[in-house]
Amino acid sequence: MSCKSNETCVKELEKNDYLIIQKCINKVLETKEGISIDSYLVKPYLDQVSFKPYSKEEIEKTFKRLEMSFDEVVSMNEESANCKERYYKDLSSLSSTNSDAVVFSTTRLYGDLIQIKLTSYYGEVDEDKIKNEEKLDINQMYEYLFKVEDENVKILLQSSTFYD
Repeated sequence: MSCKSNETCVKELEKNDYLIIQKCINKVLETKEGISIDSYLVKPYLDQVSFKPYSKEEIEKTFKRLEMSFDEVVSMNEESANCKERYYKDLSSLSSTNSDAVVFSTTRLYGDLIQIKLTSYYGEVDEDKIKNEEKLDINQMYEYLFKVEDENVKILLQSSTFYD
């Protein structure tokens, strides 16, 4: 997706994207972090890619193994950031509730790479709080970099940050 500066982008996901994002969320729920998650909200906006939690060595090793250019991925991410709002109404339909302390967010990175973040907040979050960019107190964040392989998803990198 490419948008002009200050343009509001309201898009629908392609059916395949929708299914892949759901598979990524399901994969996270299968991990030890997902054991206690009964309900969750899915942020209906695409996030910026974040590689902060990963070491330089992890990033280089992963992208070398994938035979991809890290710089190209970062460049494509910056191009998609030109959208003032990147609202995807289909993402909110992946939510299991209207508000929750657990929120999933996603970023379509490059080709068959997707980043999913699971963020646990102190207190309830709903779509309006996300849309209005209210200050929310983060409890924990788990970040995952997925590779899509023939309709399956594989976790390439994962990290966790605790804010307690």
